[in-house]
Amino acid sequence: MRKIEINLYPYSSSEKKIDVLIEKYFPFVFLGFLFLFLMNILLFFLNGFITFPLKKIKQKWEKISPQIERLNNLKREINKLKIKKADLESFYQERVSISHIFADIFKALPKNMWLEKIAYSNRELFLSGYVVKWEKEYLATIDAFIKNLKKEKYFSKIFKNLALKDTRKTEYRGREVTYFILQAK
Repeated sequence: MRKIEINLYPYSSSEKKIDVLIEKYFPFVFLGFLFLFLMNILLFFLNGFITFPLKKIKQKWEKISPQIERLNNLKREINKLKIKKADLESFYQERVSISHIFADIFKALPKNMWLEKIAYSNRELFLSGYVVKWEKEYLATIDAFIKNLKKEKYFSKIFKNLALKDTRKTEYRGREVTYFILQAK
């Protein structure tokens, strides 16, 4: 004889637990797969939108990179030419004969004046020295010296501007003198 079992409650233990779990969590699993699928599609399109402009930029870069290289070569060549130009200009510039300048200064120097220092750099001449009072006042002697220098042909050709930069009274070996600084450009 066979045994017949009658189940009055269909949701009892006779159903498998796996079926219950599938029924219970299927919506969440389905939504998870749907979310991953949509994210995959979204990332696919984003990748396309990003790589498409990058391909265009890469093509443009490949097209203009030889021009950029030529420009860089031209810049290097221009810099080399500037250096050569500066060297040639240094040869081209009028040379200053220091001996002629000293001769003109010696001719223009009054008897009651002596120079302590002569400095020449960057096409500027600085003269500093002392004036002692003798026949003329201190500033009159300095003014006469400046006028005499302006009359000298070589000196006035090289230096267009001659200006008194500083004067001050001082004492030199027990005598009252005036210290002065002249600048010639």
